[in-house]
Amino acid sequence: MHLVLIDGSAFLHRAFHIAPKNMIRADGVQIGAINLFCGMLWRIVGKFDHATHLAVIGDAGGKTWRHAVDRQYKANRGPREAELKAQLEMVEKAVQAFGLPYIARAGVEADDIIATYVKAWDNTEPKDTRNPLTYSEPSTWINPTFHSEPNDYRNPERHSEPKTNRNPQANSVPASGRNPTKDSEPASSRNPRTFSEPRRDRNPELANEPTSSSNPATESEPKTARTPSTDSEPQTRLVTIISSDKDLMQLVTDRVILFEPRDERFIRAADVVAKFGVEPWQMVDYLAMVGDTSDNIRGVPSIGEKTASALLAIYGSVDGIYDHLDMLNPRQQAVILHNQIELTRSQRLVRLKADLDGLPDVETFSFDRP
Repeated sequence: MHLVLIDGSAFLHRAFHIAPKNMIRADGVQIGAINLFCGMLWRIVGKFDHATHLAVIGDAGGKTWRHAVDRQYKANRGPREAELKAQLEMVEKAVQAFGLPYIARAGVEADDIIATYVKAWDNTEPKDTRNPLTYSEPSTWINPTFHSEPNDYRNPERHSEPKTNRNPQANSVPASGRNPTKDSEPASSRNPRTFSEPRRDRNPELANEPTSSSNPATESEPKTARTPSTDSEPQTRLVTIISSDKDLMQLVTDRVILFEPRDERFIRAADVVAKFGVEPWQMVDYLAMVGDTSDNIRGVPSIGEKTASALLAIYGSVDGIYDHLDMLNPRQQAVILHNQIELTRSQRLVRLKADLDGLPDVETFSFDRP
């Protein structure tokens, strides 16, 4: 199952700025952008003709709920050109001519609609439990780069005792009570992460099968004979978002990726980390700190991209930074404390709204290539 969501608003804006201005209809309306939009849409539909569900998501225009949060939101943008507005009204008809659903709603942005459909589509437990749509921020985020013990990154020298003293279960067994036979076995046979022998109490097909140690002949059996049936497992539901909007990168997980149409490349979690230095689930706090000039989100002054990614790599989130202000240098402490209200407002503006009601059911987007 594969859902493809196309950011139609971004498509049209890109087409408008690169389309020739001499394509004019008999009634004087420019159609260069809508013509180029249709060509771009056709190429994307052809590239993703394997999708099981597909929809085009657009902006209805006008103010949204974010303008109630900040009156200056997108205030640096001029009013829409008359030519763009006229062609925007043609988008829905053009998309419907392709036989595709076009979804837009007044008061919200296309990004919010996309986030809502991603959440609705991903109806099974995601492998990445830090998905911003389901993630509950812990009180203390530990950076494994520093240490595996809680709070060790604050002062790595505080733990002077041997590592063996940190595992009470390992030290609670006296040396004389240990089994020398088990101690002589290779570590892999006792490590559930590397042990290859299947659990017989969990696999009814192997319940009556002798162990490999009791019957060496079974070691030559193909591994496929030991693989349990997967017929009952839920089918993987994947999402591809066609957009280059960095705000949508907060949705990326192991089953949600972006496709950048300009460069025709996929953007996965590793690509987000490589470009911004943070995980996708940290993008809300990252953008809230550095700001976004295109949307007039001011962020925190003097906190740039490198500083923001470094702080988030250590403390995990803005809340984690607040919990450890005493560890920051005086300048960082002062600027963050002075801009707490602005930082909170920026978080609200950047975070996508993934709980919209009244939208068409995502299951109705069943796709047959036109």
